[in-house]
Amino acid sequence: QFKMFIALFLFGPVVNAQCLSGDCNNGTGIWKDASGIIYKGEFKNGTISGKGVLTYPESIDEGPFDEVLIKDILIYQGAMTYTGELSLGEPNGKGVLEFYSGQKIECFWEDGDPVGDAKWTVPNSILGSNDGYIISGIINDWQISGDGQIEYNTGDVYRGNIFNFNEEGVGTLFFYSGGKMEGVWKEGECINCQSAVRSSINM
Repeated sequence: QFKMFIALFLFGPVVNAQCLSGDCNNGTGIWKDASGIIYKGEFKNGTISGKGVLTYPESIDEGPFDEVLIKDILIYQGAMTYTGELSLGEPNGKGVLEFYSGQKIECFWEDGDPVGDAKWTVPNSILGSNDGYIISGIINDWQISGDGQIEYNTGDVYRGNIFNFNEEGVGTLFFYSGGKMEGVWKEGECINCQSAVRSSINM
């Protein structure tokens, strides 16, 4: 749901894009394209491949882009930086995508998409609100679903089924104070939980 643009495929001469410093063919350099994306890292055969950092501008002009302007760069809505492994201009391998909102996805990437075990961090909505959380589980189609864990900034921890960033299905919420609620959850609310009982968060 965060993808905004398709990959921009650059072949031929680079127009309005430039190598700012270093070796942008086979080495380490800094490159900037016409949309304002800056890449600092490794290059192979004139393409972004290896380890590096992509920095996205806060707002990006959607075009029109000249067909010769290609670099195999994926642009994500609200993305700030991608740090990690890349291949042919796309996140491929272990990496972290951070957003201007403060959200962060840590996982393995395939052709620009997050896959496998992931950790998605959502910060507090406002200073002092303490409503942020970290969701851990299997990510698919930019959603963490199935068995997983939600660690709230309050210290509470939910373990069980997750869907659409919420407790959904069978699961248990362990309170930081020492109690728990277990049962069937729907859109983040327990629909048949018994009263909380004393428990260890490590049970």
